[in-house]
Formats: sequence, C-alpha cells, structure tokens
Amino acid sequence: GGSPLIDGRVTISVETLVQALVIKFLRLSEEEVQEWNEDPEGRFETDEAEKTPSAEVNRPRHCGGMVLAQMMRRNSIAVGKALIDLAKQCQQVPIENLTGLLHREACYRALQLCKFS
Repeated sequence: GGSPLIDGRVTISVETLVQALVIKFLRLSEEEVQEWNEDPEGRFETDEAEKTPSAEVNRPRHCGGMVLAQMMRRNSIAVGKALIDLAKQCQQVPIENLTGLLHREACYRALQLCKFS
C-alpha cells in the first residue's frame, strides 16, 4: 500500500513524523560516536556549540530540531505524547544494543529540545 492521500496530498501521523525526525535527524552519527569515544570533552564542547543561536543553521540536526520544536509549539499535546511514547519504546531496547542506545539518546535530546518550546 501507498501513503494515505487527502485531497491529493500525502498525510502521515504525528507519531510517524516525530519518530522520523528524532531517529533520522537528532540521532548521533557513527562519526559522532567515534568522536565521543576518542575525545569526549571535545565532542561535548561541539554538542554545546551546536545548541547556541550562532550554530550552523544548515546542519541536518539543527533543521530537524527546528521542525520538531515548531511542531511542539503548534500541537504540544500530540507531539509530546508521541515523544514520550517513542522514549518508552526506546527504553525497552537493551542498553548493550548500540542502535537502541543511540535512539534512546536521540529521544533524550528531543525531549530536552522540546521542553523549551
């Protein structure tokens, strides 16, 4: 089956969009994980710099975070519920599973981002 259409437009659920933004854009990349392993202090400083207003706005994480924050401002109940549900799902994955751990960290990042929205 294809995507549901309404008036010729593709529609997706808030839950699906939140999951895609968190897992695709807010999750640490393999390179970032390697940076954490090799230079945790440097990676922390980079993460903190990405949170400042002067951060590069064309980076995927920044763009994904902006979309998620805007969604939170427009529909905090649905987006908040979707984030909490996703975080609960990610909590079920054993911490030894790197992918699950990265998804969990992305959820925490999203929750932190949205608490200010």
